[in-house]
Amino acid sequence: MKWRVIAPYYKKLIKAKSKVIDVGAGDLYISMLIADVSNSEVVGADIKDYGTNYVKKVIFKDKLPFKDNYFDYATINEVLHHVEYVRQKDFLKEVKRIAKKIILLEDNPNLFVYFLEKLHTGKMPTPFAFRKKEEWIDFLKKIGFKVTHVPVKRPFLYPVKYCLFVLE
Repeated sequence: MKWRVIAPYYKKLIKAKSKVIDVGAGDLYISMLIADVSNSEVVGADIKDYGTNYVKKVIFKDKLPFKDNYFDYATINEVLHHVEYVRQKDFLKEVKRIAKKIILLEDNPNLFVYFLEKLHTGKMPTPFAFRKKEEWIDFLKKIGFKVTHVPVKRPFLYPVKYCLFVLE
C-alpha cells in the first residue's frame, strides 16, 4: 500500500535514465520499484545484506564507497528515524556527498506508526528518532540543506502520514 501512495511522487521527482542510490534499502524491494517507476539505474545500500538481489547492492558502515556527486539522486525511505539524532547530520552529509539531490521520505509520528515500528523491528536495538514535519524542516535547514517539502496525499483512512522532502 505504501508504494501506491508514494510511487507517483517518485515518478515525478526522479528524471528517467538517472543514477539513483537507495540508502537504507533493506531487502531492496522498494529499490526495485523505484528503478521501475523512474526508468533509472538504482543501487541499494544498507548496513546489512538481506540476501536479495532485485537491484545491485552495496553494504556499508559509515562511508559510502562512491565518488562525490556520483549519483543524480539518493532516496532515503523511512530510514532516518532509525538513525540516532546525534548521527543524523553526519549520515545526511555523507549521502549528500555522493548525490546531487536527496529525496527523503519519513513517517509523521503517531501511535500507529510507533506500534508498526516496534512490531517491525522487534527486539533490535533500533532508535526511534522521529521528528514532525516542521522539526525536520528546521533541522535540515539548520545543517545547510535547501529544503522543498512535497505534500503527500493519502487515501481516506490510511493511517500513516508521510513527510516527503527534496534536499539540495
